Amino acid sequence: MPQQLPSFFNPFWGSLTKGPANGQCAYAALYATMTSTTEFTADVVKGANSMKRSMYTLMLANLANDVECKVVDPCRELRRLYPT
Repeated sequence: MPQQLPSFFNPFWGSLTKGPANGQCAYAALYATMTSTTEFTADVVKGANSMKRSMYTLMLANLANDVECKVVDPCRELRRLYPT
């Protein structure tokens, strides 16, 4: 562990924990910081997945407003993602 890490965590009463390396580590880390979780159990995974679904729901709800305000052009995004 880098020497600076314990110095950084001390003022926040923080600690290191290991999470699943399954591509969902960002959501697991966010959930862990929001709930002071230090161990990953089945209930923690359910909570992290629930939070992830809530975030996706919010993003999709805002997408309609973004399209209406012309912040996002869905046709241009499709062409960018799937060029012919």
